[in-house]
Formats: sequence, C-alpha cells, structure tokens
Amino acid sequence: MVTKGLSEITKRFYNDGISDEEFVMHAVTDTLGGDVRKASRTEDIEDHIDFWWNSPKKGWIGVDVKGLNRSKRSDSSYDDKIHWLELRNVKGKEGWLCGKAEYIAFRTLSKIIFVKRD
Repeated sequence: MVTKGLSEITKRFYNDGISDEEFVMHAVTDTLGGDVRKASRTEDIEDHIDFWWNSPKKGWIGVDVKGLNRSKRSDSSYDDKIHWLELRNVKGKEGWLCGKAEYIAFRTLSKIIFVKRD
C-alpha cells in the first residue's frame, strides 16, 4: 500500500477505493463466474481499468469501479444517490469517462450497477 506521507483523510479515501474494487471483483466472480485479475498500474492510471474479468461467454472485459461517495469530503456517511463524473482528472488529463473500460461498475449501499460504455 502506497500511503506513506499522505494525510489521514487521503489514506481513508485510498483504502476505501481499494476495498470497493475488491468487493466488486469478488461479487462478479461469485455471481457471474469466470476469473478476475487486478489491472496493471498503467492500465489503472492511463486506461481507467481497475480489473479484468474473464467472462465465461466473452473473454476478458475491462471494468472500472466507482465506489461509494460522500456529498462532501467532510461528511461522515456515504450517499449512494450521487456519483461524481470525471471529465478531467486532477492532472488535467482525460478522466475516467474517457477511459477504455468496457463497463463502469457503480457501487451503492445495496447493489452494484454495471453501465456499458460506448
């Protein structure tokens, strides 16, 4: 885990993100079958793919996971009625909306919503 030198709030957001990805990876294999593997660092950063799912019917499919959010960073609880869309990231590059994942997996408090990207 690369959290050395990060603020406590940034560490929490980083750890929450990792947990969401692992949760969705396990949910996919448990309910849909197939295998999963974590994307490489380059695939994650450049292509906005968090993991690959080897679908029993289609083969390898890239998935980008969007975890639970808060309305404001200072909020203590999650609000699954909102999901932030990223057109541009903090570095000014194209955000995850322009990524290469075939599916975006939005996690809510009670389900995972998969949206196919065109």
